[in-house]
Amino acid sequence: MHRHNIISGLVFASVAVYALVTASSFPQDHVMGIGPNYFPTLLSIALLFFSLILVGKSAVTRNKETVTRFDPRGEGTKRLILSFGVSVGYVLVLPFAGFILTSIGGVAILMGLLGVRKLKLFLTIPPLVSFAVYLLFEKFLSIVLPSGILKGIR
Repeated sequence: MHRHNIISGLVFASVAVYALVTASSFPQDHVMGIGPNYFPTLLSIALLFFSLILVGKSAVTRNKETVTRFDPRGEGTKRLILSFGVSVGYVLVLPFAGFILTSIGGVAILMGLLGVRKLKLFLTIPPLVSFAVYLLFEKFLSIVLPSGILKGIR
């Protein structure tokens, strides 16, 4: 298992380095100071950091781990496919329903797929996450998100 982790970590570290090099060729925004390369660079650095942690931890650890075989009919695979379907549905509904409504529904559905069953969490987490992300993008980063059917309300 350690060999697989080392190989995976090196592959993802390579992807991160490639993304960093690619993002560095993006044009700079001289007005805001944060150009189109900011977010890809941030994600690439995080990917590189965690990939190197995985490689380092796997190289140092000596104990044997058991390898679990992939089960294409298992519950995890079903959740993965359903999560992918929810993501595709989210992208398709987003222009019509708008960011806030689509995000509330998407987060709630994903919480259900992950096994959250407490009603209090379903009623609080999706709206809080959706409004927090909305405020971050609309108010602080000045990035317009789709408003959909809530077009007149701002």
